[in-house]
Amino acid sequence: MKFITPLALTCLAAFMLPQPAHAGCSDGPEAGVDWNDCRKRNLILSGRDLSGAKMDDVDILSSDLRGTNLSGASMEKALMNRVNASGANFSGTNLEKAEGTRAIFTGANMTGASLEKSVFFRGNFAEANLANAKMDRAEFSRANFKSADLTNADFSFSNLSRAELSDAKLEGVAISGAWLYLTDIEGVDLSAIEGLTTEQIALACGDSATKLPAGVEAPADWPCAPEE
Repeated sequence: MKFITPLALTCLAAFMLPQPAHAGCSDGPEAGVDWNDCRKRNLILSGRDLSGAKMDDVDILSSDLRGTNLSGASMEKALMNRVNASGANFSGTNLEKAEGTRAIFTGANMTGASLEKSVFFRGNFAEANLANAKMDRAEFSRANFKSADLTNADFSFSNLSRAELSDAKLEGVAISGAWLYLTDIEGVDLSAIEGLTTEQIALACGDSATKLPAGVEAPADWPCAPEE
């Protein structure tokens, strides 16, 4: 018969005890706060200064971030479904691999932010400033970019199917390999976009007012038929 030593019993007891939560999760909202791996659902954080915050893997589902300063924060893999971040400051923020289905970023400052490999299905970026943002290999199907500033943004290999791009500023946008199935580009000036091909355009929904780069041809079946 084998006996368990006192030391082994102590280690086993320590392992079985509930583990303490991340030390910073109880801290209030402030610049530089450490909320990595914390659950912060349904909070009202509008107008707060969270600049430089550490919020990797944070769960802020359905929280109110209207006008919140999150510039320079790290929010990699953050869960942001149904967050309202209208008018918020995300300049230089790391949102890589974040998930924000139906999140609202209308009028937000997202200049230089990184949204690589993120998922913002049905995200609302209308009138947001996304100049120089990294948005490659991300999920933006059915997202709204109406009147957004996308100057020099990188959408390479991203999914923009059924996205809305009307009145957006698109000069210098990189779109090589992006999926443009039924993307709404009616009346949109795409002449300064980089990496656009005739094959991509053939999937999108433009019209006679859509401007294309030199060498890219519009399909004969524009505009697209209305969805049933």
